[in-house]
Amino acid sequence: MRAAGFWAALIVAAPLVAQEMGPVTPTAVTYHFTSVSIVEVDGSYRGLMQKPFTYTFRRADPDFAATPLDDVTIPFGRYTGVGICFENHQEVTLDAVRYEGRSGTLFQHGDLVSTTAAGVARAGGTVVESVLSGGPPIQCTSFRFPSPLCIADGPGDCQPGDQIFSASAIDGDAGSATGDLILNLLLDLMHSVFVDADTGALQGMPMLQITVGAPGAGVHLSRNFDGAVADVSVLFGPDRSVLSARVSKWPLSAALNGMCVGQSDVMLRDGAAHDGPTFISRFDPNGGGALQIPATQACNNASECNSVGVNVIRDLLQPVGASATVRCVADAEADPPYLGYVYHGGPGGDRSTVTLEISRIVDPGDLFGICSAETAVARHPGTCAAQNRSTDGYP
Repeated sequence: MRAAGFWAALIVAAPLVAQEMGPVTPTAVTYHFTSVSIVEVDGSYRGLMQKPFTYTFRRADPDFAATPLDDVTIPFGRYTGVGICFENHQEVTLDAVRYEGRSGTLFQHGDLVSTTAAGVARAGGTVVESVLSGGPPIQCTSFRFPSPLCIADGPGDCQPGDQIFSASAIDGDAGSATGDLILNLLLDLMHSVFVDADTGALQGMPMLQITVGAPGAGVHLSRNFDGAVADVSVLFGPDRSVLSARVSKWPLSAALNGMCVGQSDVMLRDGAAHDGPTFISRFDPNGGGALQIPATQACNNASECNSVGVNVIRDLLQPVGASATVRCVADAEADPPYLGYVYHGGPGGDRSTVTLEISRIVDPGDLFGICSAETAVARHPGTCAAQNRSTDGYP
């Protein structure tokens, strides 16, 4: 379970209302990070970053960015995770990327589109343009260490199983240690931005997670049903734990009612105090991989963050080109019911099964052993894709 850590940690935008809209894979997305904090065992946050920074994710670059925080000084203690916050405002660049939704009045399915100074996607020159995703001005996400990180001047202050911070300098008088902390920024660019085919307006934002040390992995499922596009994006931590998952389709009225659209953070109703929505799931890596995740469609205040059903995804861990299935059941019918938690659930889908293709795998540490040399993407170490492997592996 990954607690959100901040109330603004994961906001799901309201359903899109354009008549014809579809996804694109952006050329680049720039994030503006405002803070990085380390989480103490009592749940409090201690700031690590001296000044804000920006990072641009490009589809031409290797997946998953490693961003070192050099020479950070951290007081002695035991820590359970890190959190990172960023502006709810990203610069999105489209440079002749393929529109994969249904045809509209402005452009057709399969057209190549680019951003303009007015923020409208059209054929033509590329200009950086801001896209607001909705919700509060700052959003945050967090990563819980598989085991506590201990920072001390002697091993006697740590507990069995703790990770020991690799310090370059220790100041016993100040009670602190200095060293480098490697943050991995995990982002799935595929089909992460939506374009209105009638007006060209852009909406949406890629799903971001962080890890410390090793990067983790990602799996993307996708399929185009005559202009109706369905996607599943799953990001894993370095210990194979599921960090986040999102199920999407457009148009929302498409006859793919076996899957429930949404992200997998819910507001727990167990009587305990929660800072915000909490990611919950059940994952079994055996037998091809099975994942159960709730689907939350709106999460803008405490009365929302309620699931509409649990997506059961089977055969997730296979090579690219293989098929996985998605079937949404009522939360009460999950295994175990409500995944063992207390929250407000929904009725699920229409009990049909949707089949999607495993279209992209990012696994630089070979956690799952499903990325083969035959499907490797050029200049993207650890990435395999079902298409365009000589360029970037994106549609």
